[in-house]
Amino acid sequence: MQSAFEAVDFADGYDLAVALATVGLVVGVLIGTALVNWAVWRYRSWWTKWVGGST
Repeated sequence: MQSAFEAVDFADGYDLAVALATVGLVVGVLIGTALVNWAVWRYRSWWTKWVGGST
């Protein structure tokens, strides 16, 4: 990939691409974790009300 950026005379593009990919992965993990936790909280809340428990 680095050679492709060098071929178009944009050698710094490799560092930029790696940085943006890293940020994208980290943000994806954080958003995914938040969504899973929200879904578990929502399901647990519904389930305890359905069986007559307390939240």
